[in-house]
Amino acid sequence: MSRLRLTQPIREDRFLRSMSRRFALSTTEMTVLINGTPLQRFQVPTKFRFPPNAVPDGATIEGDFVLETVGQKQVRWWMGFTPVPVEEEDLRGVSVIAHGKMAQRPFMFQRGGGVTSQLGQEYLVGEVIADWIDDDADVTGDLIATNRAELMLEDARLADFLEWRRARVNWALRTRQNLVEKENVERLELSAEVQRRLADFTPTEQRVFKNIGARLSRLPEVRPQQVEELMVDLMDGHSDKAVRGMIEAITATDPQQQDAIWPLVQEFGLIDARRLKSIIEARLEVIRKLRQLVQEGAREVPEIHQHVKDNYWLIDPRWQLIDDEVELTGLLENEFRVNQADGDGMRLDFVYCLGPRFPAPRDVVFLVEIKRGTIRDGTRRRVTSAELHRFHDYYVYLDTYLRKLETHPPSLKGIMIAADYEQQALPVKTSLEQLGLEFKSWDSVLDGTERLHVGWLELSRSRAEIPTASLNE
Repeated sequence: MSRLRLTQPIREDRFLRSMSRRFALSTTEMTVLINGTPLQRFQVPTKFRFPPNAVPDGATIEGDFVLETVGQKQVRWWMGFTPVPVEEEDLRGVSVIAHGKMAQRPFMFQRGGGVTSQLGQEYLVGEVIADWIDDDADVTGDLIATNRAELMLEDARLADFLEWRRARVNWALRTRQNLVEKENVERLELSAEVQRRLADFTPTEQRVFKNIGARLSRLPEVRPQQVEELMVDLMDGHSDKAVRGMIEAITATDPQQQDAIWPLVQEFGLIDARRLKSIIEARLEVIRKLRQLVQEGAREVPEIHQHVKDNYWLIDPRWQLIDDEVELTGLLENEFRVNQADGDGMRLDFVYCLGPRFPAPRDVVFLVEIKRGTIRDGTRRRVTSAELHRFHDYYVYLDTYLRKLETHPPSLKGIMIAADYEQQALPVKTSLEQLGLEFKSWDSVLDGTERLHVGWLELSRSRAEIPTASLNE
């Protein structure tokens, strides 16, 4: 033995750990010295150990072990999870010990299951003591392979034992994940506003949100305000399918990977990007629907009117702060006897206000008049001079009212959207344009709005992707 030579030397500390895993030593019966150092029972620092941190239902504790009966065979076991991943593969997992010697090197008992059940396996250590595995004196009945480091896993006599062990490993991984999340949540401090918003979710959803916040809050470079901002983004976007998918995908990764990924999500605004992508895709459908209504001769009322009223940004995508100005609409309706059952059949389309809501002052008021694109036979619908004059009357009355009412009146913009104009109406249209009223065609509105959203969608798609490298860090 003294003349054996290794091409690659073994580190003493690693050799000691390997030997301690191979033998379940009873120091009262035997002592093994390695370079003069007594070999100790296998021990490794653990963050969670079962027992005592948790024990499966129906099991009993015997010293530092859990005692159970599998079939008619007795087993003793413990499992633990280290604070950091176990780097050495020959130490990671649960080993099987029979009569003080390793019968199966550490492994995961050929565990099945989804991604969630695999979380934490690189932290797992443990032992199962099952002396009955090596009780048969007849070599033909041996359950241990000839290398004396592996069980005969295909042997039917081990089926119940392996199935029981798979269930116990899954139980340990789930229990460890729950303990980690509980520990993270207990350390998290949230403002009253975030706590109030969390109350709208189920306990399971609250735990997910809090655990994400807890992971972020552990990072020294992340401020508490940033933690809460991400949590609010997650809660606001939870109803969005893309955002839910992102949350589920990230929370299914290893906890250490999550610690790297969630800061990236916060830094790059990926939640907002995913939500924005979904919003833009939905808006493109709305644009296509309006184009169809215009081209197929839909009536101004109710089809086109309702579609535009529900989606005012169709007229101009920049109108993000716009609000329906009910007060001014009612004023014009009463003055001109429009939109009324007992009136003369004339209609006023839309009055919008751009800017903060009351009591803050209005910034810009939009008077919008829309005319259908085609009639049922496919002919382009042409605006008459009478309709242009009426549009101008609305504008003048509203402008006068706003100037009298407010010290600093908002600017008033009049916009008409139509497909075409009668020949005699063109001079009237030209004169109104000189007064500042604006006239748009359906083609210009739809093409411009669609082009903007298509470009916006491409940008949001590029921003909505999690950097692939971050998943492997």
